[in-house]
Amino acid sequence: HPRVHPVVAALAVCPCPECDDGSGATLVLEPTGGPAWKLVCTRCTLLVKLPETTHKAAVTRDVCAACGAQCLAVEYHKDKTPLA
Repeated sequence: HPRVHPVVAALAVCPCPECDDGSGATLVLEPTGGPAWKLVCTRCTLLVKLPETTHKAAVTRDVCAACGAQCLAVEYHKDKTPLA
């Protein structure tokens, strides 16, 4: 029996900062996706909402050199981007 389900492994971003107990709790990109994109913990109730203007989000293979988290690729609605 694998320790982590393949779906969870594909959507995992980083260890949960609230579950600092060695339990293996992980923040994952919510598998149901948009329109309300969010990261959720696999053990506790921690929830991180992405901006409402997010059109698409995905976990990439890139790893942050500073913290070791998987990077997210985020696309915003073309008329509502917060990056303008």
